[in-house]
Amino acid sequence: MTTYMPTNIIGHPVPIALGILIILLAGLGLGVINGSAVSRIGMPALIVTLAMWQISTGAAFSVSQGVSVGFQPESLAFFGKGTIAGVPVPVYIFVAVAVIVYFVLNYTTFGRSVYAVGGNPVSAWLSGINVKNILFAVYAISGFLAGLAAVIMSARAMGSSMSSLSGLEMDTIAAVVVGGVSLFGGRGTLVGVVIGVIIIGIVNNGMSIIGAGPALIALVKGSIIIGAVAVDYIRRRG
Repeated sequence: MTTYMPTNIIGHPVPIALGILIILLAGLGLGVINGSAVSRIGMPALIVTLAMWQISTGAAFSVSQGVSVGFQPESLAFFGKGTIAGVPVPVYIFVAVAVIVYFVLNYTTFGRSVYAVGGNPVSAWLSGINVKNILFAVYAISGFLAGLAAVIMSARAMGSSMSSLSGLEMDTIAAVVVGGVSLFGGRGTLVGVVIGVIIIGIVNNGMSIIGAGPALIALVKGSIIIGAVAVDYIRRRG
């Protein structure tokens, strides 16, 4: 007989609103740390994010003691499984975030600055853009949205484990490059990212239907990423 032992930092259950707030603040905090390391210290972005990924994974393992977390309050399910007028709540959240991000990127000075810094930080700096602040803000926002995604995924599964989203990082990279986002910076649209997410979702579902094994899945996703990056590189050179 397996006995479930609740594990959290506080040591006892907390109100659902407080739990969600803690998750969002944790994501924001990690984003702030990454942004500070990249924008203030000048550390390589790839190294910082990979290191923080490992640190956060280790911290999660320490808190959960490697045990899958379940027995979530039923009220949490609303954010992952609930519906409003027949439409899933996560869809509303996704649309709201997408609309806000689209507006910011296309119709605000901050959004134009993000593209400028991504394309050529030196030119952006010479144009009067505070490159460090833009980088810091982008990482902080990214961390907050990662926390929001964690809330939704936990609500859908009504639990979590150390391996529940294993491999998602590769799906993320594949989705953005397929959607036309340049890994060299300065190019990409929100609409393209949404299309890329849909395409990768279709690929994942298709391989699941045909019963593809881990080896074939890794081969296909790796090929997609290399192909998309190659196309972007050739397009930039042309």
